[in-house]
Amino acid sequence: MTLSATALSVWDEAARKADHTVELGGGVPMFFRRIPAGEFRMGSRGFYGDEEPAHRVLLTHDFYLGTFAVTQSSIGPSRATAALQDRPEPSHFKGARRPVEQVSWREAMTFCDWLTRTKAGQRCARRRRGTWSSSG
Repeated sequence: MTLSATALSVWDEAARKADHTVELGGGVPMFFRRIPAGEFRMGSRGFYGDEEPAHRVLLTHDFYLGTFAVTQSSIGPSRATAALQDRPEPSHFKGARRPVEQVSWREAMTFCDWLTRTKAGQRCARRRRGTWSSSG
């Protein structure tokens, strides 16, 4: 199996298992999986200081998480927004299914805002570790 065939099978599997799909335009889908409300332990002990201490986290409501990092083809339709139209290509490593890896937090939020306004029908946000609720 070639690398492209492997990537295609992973893509097809994600499409099959997606709980929600948003069509971004130009035949570009974005797949999401539902993360149910509940409790889990986050962090570690003894590996990385910024991940200590391990602690319980409570998710008070379900949410959807993108199956893949935002790809170059995914961000393409949003480049029409004023905040991104004058920006050079946001990736060093080129390829439609490769991640967008050189964007600021503000640019990531611009993409989330565009996705919320035009495609998703519900609020989209970039998840950060500090946005989870700690239950002690």
